[in-house]
Amino acid sequence: MRDVFQHLNGEKDKKIKKEKKMKKITIMFTFLFVTFFTACAIMPAPRPQVQNPVSLDLEYNIPKQTQEAMHIPVLFVSTQDSGVSIARYQDDFRSSLTNDIEKLLIAKGYTVKLQDNKPFADLNSMTYEDKTQAILALVPYIQGKIGERIVGQPESEGGSFRNKSCRYRVELFPQNFKIELDLIEPMSGEKIWTKTITPDASDINGSFTFYTSASTYGATTVGVGEHVVCNLRDIYPESNGEPSAIAAALNAVYPKILDTINKYLDPREIKIAMEYAKKARERARFAR
Repeated sequence: MRDVFQHLNGEKDKKIKKEKKMKKITIMFTFLFVTFFTACAIMPAPRPQVQNPVSLDLEYNIPKQTQEAMHIPVLFVSTQDSGVSIARYQDDFRSSLTNDIEKLLIAKGYTVKLQDNKPFADLNSMTYEDKTQAILALVPYIQGKIGERIVGQPESEGGSFRNKSCRYRVELFPQNFKIELDLIEPMSGEKIWTKTITPDASDINGSFTFYTSASTYGATTVGVGEHVVCNLRDIYPESNGEPSAIAAALNAVYPKILDTINKYLDPREIKIAMEYAKKARERARFAR
């Protein structure tokens, strides 16, 4: 009987030890799961920065001129814009274009008429005396904009169902973007000729990415049954590649635009335009 009791006590001890071991294993797995879950919950959402950012650098080397304009007087007006949208570079682009067109006119031999050593703000800022100094006024315009379109669907990134980001990819394209040159007889306001430079898709292209925050719904455990909603109103500024992409596109297309303008300002063509302008001024004088 004693042996039976010893055997029963031994089995009881084994059972107790086994239960203790199972409790330790359960506690360990619970600790590991809680640690993993907590780590996931506090893991920050991806907020990558733009790699190799590009700055606006609108440079143009004035080519050597073969045609002298023989001091043809031209009233020069600052570049105007009409609903143009080139992000934060609008003013810089307009200013650079104005300065380089003025340099082209001077290099070709035109006598550039200014207002207080600066291009006229617009035609309305010219006085009667200003208009008597030249038969032609040159007015550049920027029209349209650089368009953007999201490509495909946003992709959620991040290891935590509580802290995800959405990555968007965007393409650039010319949306009615063009430069227009108008030669105008300033007294009558009659347009003598118009030249248009229209960059195509191969001139203005490129793409960029940006990240936004995201909200997750319906997840009962890590990554299970989750539904990610991207918050487009919460773009991470350091991840937004838009300024860099637009700067690169403008840097590339700018010299092409000026090369075309250089051809349009051929003094031989301007002399022909002057004859039409004289007739327009005469018509306006007799119309009074």
